[in-house]
Amino acid sequence: MFTGGAVLADEQAHDRSDRVEANARLTAMTGVVLLALFAAEVVTVVLGAKQVLSTHAAIGFLLIPLVFLKIASTSWRIVRYYRRDADYRRYGPPSPFLRVLGPVLMALTVVLLISGVVTYVGPSWAHPTALLTHQTSFYLWLAALASHVIAHFLETFRLTARDFFPRRSRIVSGLWGRRVGILAGLAAGVALALIFSGHASGYLAQYHHHR
Repeated sequence: MFTGGAVLADEQAHDRSDRVEANARLTAMTGVVLLALFAAEVVTVVLGAKQVLSTHAAIGFLLIPLVFLKIASTSWRIVRYYRRDADYRRYGPPSPFLRVLGPVLMALTVVLLISGVVTYVGPSWAHPTALLTHQTSFYLWLAALASHVIAHFLETFRLTARDFFPRRSRIVSGLWGRRVGILAGLAAGVALALIFSGHASGYLAQYHHHR
């Protein structure tokens, strides 16, 4: 009887620990996909965004759902931690530097995406301000992203590998849910890209008009 109670308690503790691990793996897996897309977007900037504008815009729209998925998973951990969830408290907080960097990167990413959307498909009167905001925030965002990647690189790929190679690590419930969530984010991003990224000629006409 007592042994059964102890086993049940262990199983409950294990389930609670899995919640934290599942959230960390979702955040990491989303981060890996975003890193690949961010790298591709930076390449379009190096090539000259106006020269490959349709590709630049398509990647930007593709990023939007995944960025908000990453924000949601990260915010969940933050909320649970500061609401004193014992398991999330046990997982521990990031360093003070990363606790500041995370929200800054999150805000810069949102500003970068929104200003890009407004620049590309927004009203003509908002174009100059949106373009200036987009260009300025890009450099601040790139510096913040580089710091974030350096700090989280090894941990992110380690956590992602646990879901991609589940036979080599402990299986955490929700594996297919995490995969479906990321695929759904990609599908939503593809839909946005197909709908909006064909406006390159209109954007360039508007750009030269304001120039």
